[in-house]
Amino acid sequence: MSDKTVQYLSNFTPLKQGLFTLILVTLISIGCFVFAKPNKTEFGLILSPMFLYCFFNPFLGALSKKIGKYILQSIAVFLGLGIYIILLGQFVTHTKFSTLEELQSITILIFVLYFLVNFLGFIFRGLLSALDFIDKH
Repeated sequence: MSDKTVQYLSNFTPLKQGLFTLILVTLISIGCFVFAKPNKTEFGLILSPMFLYCFFNPFLGALSKKIGKYILQSIAVFLGLGIYIILLGQFVTHTKFSTLEELQSITILIFVLYFLVNFLGFIFRGLLSALDFIDKH
């Protein structure tokens, strides 16, 4: 990857990614609140932008120069988005999160997915470092 591309992608900090996801969640929530009857299905729609965050955040983290700071910000944003989605979903659907067992399972799956993709991002970062080392020697 060229230096320009890496520099451009490094501008997408976890805070910017979180803000984008927050806006997307809010727009979906407004759409569900205005156009749909409150039911359990909307909770899944409101939760769906987290999958986008789960996949792109670790990939961009693999390209980050300050990985420690990036990871701490990413996890804080991830947890903040999770709390926001649960509270907003309860408001939009008029259903308590604690009563939706299938949604709790999906939420656990998202947490596992996030940390698994982060682990794969570490492996990817290690491969990039190894290739860079080989290229220099």
